[in-house]
Amino acid sequence: MEREVLKSLSPEQLDALSERARRIRQRSANDLTGEGNGKAPDTVLRIFAPEPGTVRQAMELVLAGQTKSWRYGGAVQGPDGTPGLEYHVRLRKKVPSDLLLAQLRERGRPQNVRVEIG
Repeated sequence: MEREVLKSLSPEQLDALSERARRIRQRSANDLTGEGNGKAPDTVLRIFAPEPGTVRQAMELVLAGQTKSWRYGGAVQGPDGTPGLEYHVRLRKKVPSDLLLAQLRERGRPQNVRVEIG
């Protein structure tokens, strides 16, 4: 049925549909990362823990509440071999990096979390 509908559209209608789909896809990507203003996250944050998967959700809750935007950058390994998580964050003016680090450390204290910002 989709094919029939698309074949019935004029080239102008197909172009308009394509542009609308592109805008929706971009808006969805921005919503997932919290980047509504078009500015990319500019600070790298690394969280190390013996089992980073167990602390990921808790750390992301802090990031969601205390940063303008954040994006998961992937798994990393510390110089001492400790596994970790990397995030790219955009800090809020009202939440200095020291406060964010303290909140992440407090939240991850039971799991022996180490946090670095760069």
